[in-house]
Amino acid sequence: MNNIYGNLLVLSGPSGSGKSTIFKMLKSNCENISFSISSTSRLPRDGEVEGVDYYFISKEEFEFGIKNGDFIEYAEVHGNYYGTSKRVLNEAIVKPNNILVLDIDVQGFLQLKNEYKKYLTSIFLTPPSKAILKQRLEARATDSTDSIKGRLLNALNEMIEIDEYDYLLVNDDLKETYQKIEFIVGSMASKSSLIDTEKFILDWNN
Repeated sequence: MNNIYGNLLVLSGPSGSGKSTIFKMLKSNCENISFSISSTSRLPRDGEVEGVDYYFISKEEFEFGIKNGDFIEYAEVHGNYYGTSKRVLNEAIVKPNNILVLDIDVQGFLQLKNEYKKYLTSIFLTPPSKAILKQRLEARATDSTDSIKGRLLNALNEMIEIDEYDYLLVNDDLKETYQKIEFIVGSMASKSSLIDTEKFILDWNN
């Protein structure tokens, strides 16, 4: 049974839920997986590589792309634009059995779902509780007290949209959570929406 389309796998969740670690594990252990590269209007930082870390374009180019409908989702952060190009998604879905992983927030996911639902599998990842999320953020020691408060509030607001996702995973045990994600990834190839069902029925009937 051969797929004729690629897959899009969205992983959303609050900062501190373990997404970055999960992405690294997926990249190391799973074949046919690539990671969506966002576009940005900011300048490259030391060590960043075009087409690896980001696609770096000018602010004017980005704003033209917005007007032209070239981005499935975007945001302006500290005067710079960040977004996901439809071109990246369209190139991924024409590669059979390919899985493109996207790390986007709830708002971006809802926009993506409107246009790419056929190819999409989605996971919302969260710590067991707000208290544990707060502990994790404080342990990282990379955010101010006000920043942590903002992240906790944003996490609670995102929870409202959990039922829009295919799966809700509570990351209490990293190994167990990753095993569940591996099972989800393994089953994605069997989605009927990615298969030429007419051809399959004809072959089956012969």
